[in-house]
Amino acid sequence: MMSVPAKAPLLLIVHLISLVSGLRVTTPFSQVPFLTVWNAPTESCFRLYGVDLDLGMFSIIQNQNQTFMGGNITIFYSDKLGLYPRYMDQKVAVNGGVPQNSSLEEHLSVTRKNISTLIPGKDFQGLAVVDWESWRPVWKRNWDTKQVYWEGSRALVKAKHPDWSPAKVEAAAQAEFEDAGRKFMAETLKVGQEMRPDGLWGFYGFPNCYNYYNNKTSNYTGECPAVELKRNDQLRWLWNASSALYPTFNVS
Repeated sequence: MMSVPAKAPLLLIVHLISLVSGLRVTTPFSQVPFLTVWNAPTESCFRLYGVDLDLGMFSIIQNQNQTFMGGNITIFYSDKLGLYPRYMDQKVAVNGGVPQNSSLEEHLSVTRKNISTLIPGKDFQGLAVVDWESWRPVWKRNWDTKQVYWEGSRALVKAKHPDWSPAKVEAAAQAEFEDAGRKFMAETLKVGQEMRPDGLWGFYGFPNCYNYYNNKTSNYTGECPAVELKRNDQLRWLWNASSALYPTFNVS
């Protein structure tokens, strides 16, 4: 899947990987090793300006009438699926901030309602992409601005155990965060697959090697660093819970 600036139109190039995990996947997409899907918000181009983008001639798949969310692809952003816990600017907590401080039961209840609304057809066979980018389920990957999730997790442990050592607080904070994060992500996919079993459900940006190129990088090969390979192995539960993988690549 190609990653471009948030405000720019998206041309999603999706490499689907079906997983051997016992999931029932019958969508035609699962039989195609590589395909191109159009997910730019061009629905109004024809309606307002009479511009009809005939993408079929390029074998590009799109939703009917070029809608942003439809039968071929639906992307769930952070505010469109359930009660996704996260921090906004200025460290403002939304839905508890960190997953261990949020109600999974309430999240899944809202998730079911959102899926019923945004994917009304029970025979949906398209791409169902959950785009949650505020935090990462592997603790050590929440660097830079995402360190707020470390801070929030530590604060919860300290509030319950003010006499604990920093090392003990750190270990508990990591364990609680990763356990809750895993449950939020895996259970969200489970609900989606139960409600729309023929869709291809997965999270945008996974797997990832975090090996982005910059002009200061010498001898760049694009190879995944060994430490990130090990961290990806920690996400085996996510690969098993997904019916498709949606990794990203950047073109500059």
